[in-house]
Amino acid sequence: MQTRLFRIIQQLFASATRKFKRFQTNFAEIFVALFSGFLLGNTFGMFLTPIREVIPWDGATILIGLIVCEVLGKYVYQRANKKSKVSFQILKFLNSCKIGILFGFFVDAFKVGS
Repeated sequence: MQTRLFRIIQQLFASATRKFKRFQTNFAEIFVALFSGFLLGNTFGMFLTPIREVIPWDGATILIGLIVCEVLGKYVYQRANKKSKVSFQILKFLNSCKIGILFGFFVDAFKVGS
């Protein structure tokens, strides 16, 4: 008996299975990118002194970082870039690294504030 509720449950189960398989295949790469970005975000304070020698105003450093994050986010979340599998995987890796960096900044801000 194929009721509407049964079909909806089947579709939900199939969708959850596909998402879980996709999660299984990409977990290691995403985890490495997040962890690498987190470490880079936490060690950003060490790199700030040499950056200040090149760019004297800290606002420009923040502006450049913000622009890079926004442009990367635009390309990752755009639907047109999902056609090429290789470039999308690279963008997804860079996006995970970006998320890790921002999380590292967030954690580092708590360390500075306490």
